[in-house]
Formats: sequence, C-alpha cells, structure tokens
Amino acid sequence: MAKDRSDPDLDCELPDLPPELRWREWMRRIEAVLFASACPVPREDFARVVGQEVSVDQLVEDLAADLEGRAFEIAQVAGGWMFQTRAAYAPAIRAAAD
Repeated sequence: MAKDRSDPDLDCELPDLPPELRWREWMRRIEAVLFASACPVPREDFARVVGQEVSVDQLVEDLAADLEGRAFEIAQVAGGWMFQTRAAYAPAIRAAAD
C-alpha cells in the first residue's frame, strides 16, 4: 500500500477541530485505510493520513477498544495491522462457505 507521496488535498493537521473530534477523525481514517486494504498496513502509511506527530500506536489501540464486542478485530501482522474476524466466528464463516 505504500507510496512515495501523500495527497496534497488531505489535511492531516485538522486545526479547525477540537482535540477530541480531531482524534476521532484520525481514528476513522485509520479504520477506513484498514477496511480498504487487503494486506497489513504499516505505520508509515497511517502516518501519511494522520500526520507524523500523531501516535499511530495509540490511535490503533483506541480503535481496537472501540471494536470490542464486534465480530472483527485489529491484528498486528507482518509489521503492520489489518482487520481479521475473531476466532469465535470461524464456525459461522465455514458454515456460510459450504
């Protein structure tokens, strides 16, 4: 997923938002990138959408906490993160695939 440039139209700073809404927007961006990616997303890719000064690890932790109770979770894989279905739902997935 890595590219050498970031979108010049993407405002990573979000200075017009209050801090709590800015954090929520960054979490949504992380979630959107994870959702759109078929492979693990490295920290550097996230940094391009939230800014270099933002703690990607903390954003991912907060997003993971928001996903508690959902059928999927964030997994750290191969130096990045990706969505995966929780193991408890493997039987349902197998049944649907049959």
